[in-house]
Amino acid sequence: MKFLRYSHPMPIPINNPLHPPSNVLIPRPWRPAGEQRLAAVAMLQISLNNPGLEQVPVAQDTDGILLIKRSENLRGHSGQWALPGGKQEPNESLWQTAKRELHEETRLSPERIHWTGDMGGLVTGTGYRAQVLLGRMTQPEAIQVDGSEAVLASAYPIQWLLREDTYRFRPVGVIPGRHFSWGHPDPAQDWPTPLWGATAFMLLELRRRLRPDLPDPDTRPKD
Repeated sequence: MKFLRYSHPMPIPINNPLHPPSNVLIPRPWRPAGEQRLAAVAMLQISLNNPGLEQVPVAQDTDGILLIKRSENLRGHSGQWALPGGKQEPNESLWQTAKRELHEETRLSPERIHWTGDMGGLVTGTGYRAQVLLGRMTQPEAIQVDGSEAVLASAYPIQWLLREDTYRFRPVGVIPGRHFSWGHPDPAQDWPTPLWGATAFMLLELRRRLRPDLPDPDTRPKD
Protein backbone atom coordinates (compact mmCIF):
# COMPACT_ATOMS: atom_id res chain seq x y z
CA MET A 1 0.00 0.00 0.00
CA LYS A 2 1.21 3.49 -0.81
CA PHE A 3 2.05 5.43 2.35
CA LEU A 4 -0.21 8.44 2.83
CA ARG A 5 0.92 11.73 4.26
CA TYR A 6 -1.56 13.34 6.60
CA SER A 7 -1.03 17.10 6.73
CA HIS A 8 -4.49 18.64 6.45
CA PRO A 9 -6.47 19.67 9.55
CA MET A 10 -8.72 17.21 11.29
CA PRO A 11 -12.14 16.73 9.64
CA ILE A 12 -15.55 17.95 10.82
CA PRO A 13 -14.66 21.63 11.33
CA ILE A 14 -17.03 23.65 13.52
CA ASN A 15 -17.02 27.28 14.59
CA ASN A 16 -17.43 26.74 18.31
CA PRO A 17 -16.89 23.34 19.98
CA LEU A 18 -18.80 24.52 23.06
CA HIS A 19 -22.37 24.37 21.73
CA PRO A 20 -24.06 22.18 20.84
CA PRO A 21 -22.24 18.85 21.16
CA SER A 22 -22.65 16.50 18.22
CA ASN A 23 -25.42 13.95 18.73
CA VAL A 24 -23.72 11.40 16.47
CA LEU A 25 -23.26 8.04 18.22
CA ILE A 26 -20.08 6.29 17.09
CA PRO A 27 -20.97 2.64 16.33
CA ARG A 28 -19.59 -0.14 18.46
CA PRO A 29 -20.81 -3.75 18.67
CA TRP A 30 -22.49 -5.13 21.80
CA ARG A 31 -22.81 -1.78 23.55
CA PRO A 32 -26.34 -0.55 24.46
CA ALA A 33 -27.17 3.10 23.75
CA GLY A 34 -29.30 3.90 26.80
CA GLU A 35 -28.75 6.62 29.39
CA GLN A 36 -25.09 7.19 30.23
CA ARG A 37 -23.01 9.57 32.28
CA LEU A 38 -21.14 12.12 30.19
CA ALA A 39 -17.41 12.33 29.55
CA ALA A 40 -15.11 13.82 26.92
CA VAL A 41 -11.78 12.94 25.36
CA ALA A 42 -9.28 14.88 23.26
CA MET A 43 -8.23 13.27 19.97
CA LEU A 44 -5.14 15.27 19.02
CA GLN A 45 -2.96 15.20 15.95
CA ILE A 46 0.63 15.44 17.23
CA SER A 47 4.11 15.20 15.76
CA LEU A 48 5.66 11.77 16.33
CA ASN A 49 8.80 13.66 17.43
CA ASN A 50 7.03 15.74 20.08
CA PRO A 51 9.02 15.94 23.35
CA GLY A 52 7.76 13.63 26.09
CA LEU A 53 6.42 10.86 23.86
CA GLU A 54 7.67 7.33 24.58
CA GLN A 55 7.45 3.98 22.78
CA VAL A 56 6.55 5.75 19.52
CA PRO A 57 6.51 3.26 16.62
CA VAL A 58 8.88 3.91 13.73
CA ALA A 59 6.67 4.87 10.78
CA GLN A 60 6.88 6.61 7.44
CA ASP A 61 4.67 9.36 8.77
CA THR A 62 5.12 12.65 10.57
CA ASP A 63 2.01 12.76 12.75
CA GLY A 64 0.08 10.51 15.07
CA ILE A 65 -2.82 10.55 17.52
CA LEU A 66 -1.81 11.32 21.11
CA LEU A 67 -2.37 8.43 23.53
CA ILE A 68 -1.82 8.00 27.24
CA LYS A 69 -1.18 4.78 29.17
CA ARG A 70 -3.50 4.70 32.17
CA SER A 71 -2.22 3.76 35.62
CA GLU A 72 -2.69 0.19 36.84
CA ASN A 73 -4.10 1.70 40.07
CA LEU A 74 -7.23 3.14 38.45
CA ARG A 75 -10.59 1.40 38.84
CA GLY A 76 -11.72 1.83 35.23
CA HIS A 77 -9.65 0.95 32.13
CA SER A 78 -6.57 0.44 34.29
CA GLY A 79 -3.32 -0.10 32.41
CA GLN A 80 -4.95 0.56 29.03
CA TRP A 81 -4.08 2.91 26.19
CA ALA A 82 -6.55 5.78 25.99
CA LEU A 83 -7.14 9.25 24.67
CA PRO A 84 -6.69 11.98 27.31
CA GLY A 85 -10.06 12.60 28.91
CA GLY A 86 -12.46 11.94 31.74
CA LYS A 87 -15.91 12.55 33.20
CA GLN A 88 -17.74 15.84 32.94
CA GLU A 89 -17.82 18.00 36.07
CA PRO A 90 -20.83 20.18 37.09
CA ASN A 91 -21.25 23.44 35.13
CA GLU A 92 -18.73 22.33 32.53
CA SER A 93 -19.23 21.92 28.79
CA LEU A 94 -17.86 18.77 27.20
CA TRP A 95 -15.25 20.85 25.37
CA GLN A 96 -14.13 22.30 28.71
CA THR A 97 -13.98 18.75 30.10
CA ALA A 98 -11.68 17.64 27.28
CA LYS A 99 -9.40 20.66 27.75
CA ARG A 100 -9.23 20.27 31.54
CA GLU A 101 -8.50 16.56 31.42
CA LEU A 102 -5.87 17.05 28.71
CA HIS A 103 -4.01 19.54 30.88
CA GLU A 104 -4.34 17.47 34.06
CA GLU A 105 -3.00 14.31 32.43
CA THR A 106 -0.31 15.71 30.12
CA ARG A 107 0.34 19.32 31.22
CA LEU A 108 -0.25 20.44 27.63
CA SER A 109 -1.73 23.92 27.26
CA PRO A 110 -5.25 23.63 25.76
CA GLU A 111 -4.97 27.21 24.50
CA ARG A 112 -2.13 26.13 22.20
CA ILE A 113 -4.27 23.43 20.60
CA HIS A 114 -6.13 24.25 17.38
CA TRP A 115 -9.52 22.72 18.18
CA THR A 116 -11.24 21.72 14.97
CA GLY A 117 -14.31 19.63 15.62
CA ASP A 118 -16.56 17.20 17.45
CA MET A 119 -16.74 13.64 16.14
CA GLY A 120 -19.67 12.57 18.31
CA GLY A 121 -19.90 10.23 21.29
CA LEU A 122 -19.13 6.59 22.00
CA VAL A 123 -20.54 4.37 24.76
CA THR A 124 -17.77 2.95 26.94
CA GLY A 125 -17.68 -0.29 28.89
CA THR A 126 -17.93 1.67 32.15
CA GLY A 127 -21.23 3.34 31.29
CA TYR A 128 -20.09 6.70 29.93
CA ARG A 129 -20.96 8.44 26.69
CA ALA A 130 -17.57 9.90 25.80
CA GLN A 131 -17.61 12.86 23.41
CA VAL A 132 -14.61 12.95 21.03
CA LEU A 133 -13.22 16.48 20.54
CA LEU A 134 -10.74 16.88 17.68
CA GLY A 135 -7.68 19.12 17.58
CA ARG A 136 -4.08 19.39 16.48
CA MET A 137 -1.00 20.78 18.14
CA THR A 138 0.23 23.81 16.24
CA GLN A 139 3.76 23.63 17.67
CA PRO A 140 5.75 21.16 19.81
CA GLU A 141 5.27 21.29 23.57
CA ALA A 142 6.81 18.95 26.12
CA ILE A 143 4.40 16.40 27.60
CA GLN A 144 4.63 15.64 31.32
CA VAL A 145 2.24 12.88 32.38
CA ASP A 146 0.73 13.35 35.82
CA GLY A 147 1.85 9.92 37.10
CA SER A 148 -1.43 9.23 38.88
CA GLU A 149 -3.90 8.74 36.03
CA ALA A 150 -1.50 8.80 33.07
CA VAL A 151 1.88 7.08 33.43
CA LEU A 152 3.13 7.31 29.84
CA ALA A 153 2.35 9.25 26.64
CA SER A 154 2.80 7.92 23.12
CA ALA A 155 1.24 8.34 19.67
CA TYR A 156 -0.24 6.06 17.03
CA PRO A 157 0.71 6.95 13.43
CA ILE A 158 -2.31 8.32 11.57
CA GLN A 159 -1.48 6.62 8.29
CA TRP A 160 -1.55 3.22 10.03
CA LEU A 161 -5.30 3.72 10.50
CA LEU A 162 -5.64 3.62 6.72
CA ARG A 163 -3.92 0.25 6.24
CA GLU A 164 -5.40 -3.24 6.23
CA ASP A 165 -2.55 -4.91 8.15
CA THR A 166 -2.64 -2.85 11.37
CA TYR A 167 -5.90 -4.05 12.95
CA ARG A 168 -6.28 -7.49 14.45
CA PHE A 169 -7.85 -9.42 17.32
CA ARG A 170 -5.93 -9.89 20.56
CA PRO A 171 -6.62 -11.25 24.05
CA VAL A 172 -7.07 -8.37 26.49
CA GLY A 173 -7.04 -10.15 29.84
CA VAL A 174 -9.96 -8.41 31.58
CA ILE A 175 -12.69 -10.13 29.53
CA PRO A 176 -12.71 -13.43 27.61
CA GLY A 177 -12.02 -13.76 23.91
CA ARG A 178 -9.99 -11.80 21.39
CA HIS A 179 -10.95 -8.20 20.67
CA PHE A 180 -10.53 -5.66 17.88
CA SER A 181 -7.32 -3.67 18.32
CA TRP A 182 -4.80 -1.54 16.44
CA GLY A 183 -1.16 -2.51 16.20
CA HIS A 184 2.04 -2.49 14.21
CA PRO A 185 2.11 -3.66 10.55
CA ASP A 186 4.43 -6.38 11.91
CA PRO A 187 2.48 -8.15 14.69
CA ALA A 188 5.76 -9.15 16.34
CA GLN A 189 6.33 -5.45 17.08
CA ASP A 190 2.92 -4.77 18.66
CA TRP A 191 2.81 -2.98 21.98
CA PRO A 192 2.52 -5.56 24.81
CA THR A 193 -0.70 -3.82 25.89
CA PRO A 194 -3.33 -3.97 23.11
CA LEU A 195 -4.79 -0.72 21.77
CA TRP A 196 -8.37 -1.88 22.09
CA GLY A 197 -11.76 -0.98 23.58
CA ALA A 198 -13.39 2.44 23.30
CA THR A 199 -10.17 4.04 22.05
CA ALA A 200 -9.85 1.53 19.21
CA PHE A 201 -13.39 2.28 18.05
CA MET A 202 -12.81 6.05 18.25
CA LEU A 203 -9.77 5.59 16.01
CA LEU A 204 -11.84 3.44 13.66
CA GLU A 205 -14.35 6.28 13.38
CA LEU A 206 -11.51 8.65 12.49
CA ARG A 207 -10.50 6.23 9.73
CA ARG A 208 -14.09 6.32 8.43
CA ARG A 209 -14.04 10.13 8.32
CA LEU A 210 -10.64 10.28 6.61
CA ARG A 211 -11.27 7.52 4.07
CA PRO A 212 -14.98 6.71 3.74
CA ASP A 213 -14.13 4.58 0.70
CA LEU A 214 -12.26 2.01 2.79
CA PRO A 215 -14.22 -1.08 3.88
CA ASP A 216 -15.09 -1.38 7.54
CA PRO A 217 -13.31 -4.27 9.28
CA ASP A 218 -15.22 -6.94 11.13
CA THR A 219 -14.97 -5.80 14.75
CA ARG A 220 -17.04 -8.46 16.53
CA PRO A 221 -15.19 -10.20 19.38
CA LYS A 222 -13.77 -13.64 18.60
CA ASP A 223 -13.65 -16.76 20.75
